[in-house]
Amino acid sequence: MSRTAHRWLAFGILSFIAVVIFGRVLPVSVARGDPSGPDATTVRVSPAQLTVRVNQSFAVQLVMEGATNVGAYQVALLFDPHLLTAADVVPGPFLVGGDRTVMGLGPAVEVQQGMIRLGGISYGAGDGASGSGVLATVNFVAGAIPGTSPLTLDQLQVIGVDGAVQDATVQGGSVTIEPFSTTTPTPTLTPTATPSSAGGIAGTVQMQGRGTHGGVTISVDATPVATTAPEGSFNVSGVPAGQHTVSAAHQGYLTAESLNVSVTGSSTTSLPTVLLVGGDAVYDGVINIFDLVMVGVHFGESPPGDARADINEDGRVNIFDLVLVGLNFGKVGPTEWPPAALEEVPH
Repeated sequence: MSRTAHRWLAFGILSFIAVVIFGRVLPVSVARGDPSGPDATTVRVSPAQLTVRVNQSFAVQLVMEGATNVGAYQVALLFDPHLLTAADVVPGPFLVGGDRTVMGLGPAVEVQQGMIRLGGISYGAGDGASGSGVLATVNFVAGAIPGTSPLTLDQLQVIGVDGAVQDATVQGGSVTIEPFSTTTPTPTLTPTATPSSAGGIAGTVQMQGRGTHGGVTISVDATPVATTAPEGSFNVSGVPAGQHTVSAAHQGYLTAESLNVSVTGSSTTSLPTVLLVGGDAVYDGVINIFDLVMVGVHFGESPPGDARADINEDGRVNIFDLVLVGLNFGKVGPTEWPPAALEEVPH
């Protein structure tokens, strides 16, 4: 049996064990508890309300509060898959600690349904988890369509180390996606002095393995301010004079970042053309085995069951997506976008 076959056999066995434990110990049913109960544990979305720009990356946390001797939990986070893409789920440290052994369940991301299910079980001697802590951090990417997506918590079960189901409540949230205005500068970039103190930044971003390069998000000092045209060009105005950090980001690619970009007076600073490195299918800033598995699982699909596997967005998962992962395997973002050879072009 090949090494790949061994890997998938082991993965299947572990998944089966988790499903059996998940189904028997934590049955999938809604258990919201008594909202008025003084001892009820609460799981909430933090922050509860969030506003982002189109194509912007952001994160929310699932936080458990008021816990007492918790030995296991499960919860599902529901969102609008037409507005948001779940890029990554990072389990939190809440159950970890003491003499008990912790086994994570999931996370399982159902992209088309807009659902993330996760949980955890601790076993062994000692007390369970008490107090407050982070269950998971969920990294999202906002889509290109403005709107508001609810972040709803459901299917919550909290189990004590004695095996008893505990009272538990949920507090969801929402995220509002706003369009980027190409005519009005972002408030953080509004010049505070005379108009002559504001300049601009221009450049071209290309994506590896593509013929067109539109839709890349350009950020100045971590604020999304523009998206690239089909040929990859961008031009941002209303940038205050001084030193700035400019980044270019797109799903499936490592972010490129240019530090200490100088804007002087009313001139436009031109950055050199930069190539975004492809292969980061799960969009976590590193190209590794998780990206390879993502592409491998959906290989041959058209359209893909998970859009993230189609790195070059040609409507099918094929050898071109696989090559991008293999070619750049092990690379970590953000990659360098050299600010050298800058040219100032007067307005």
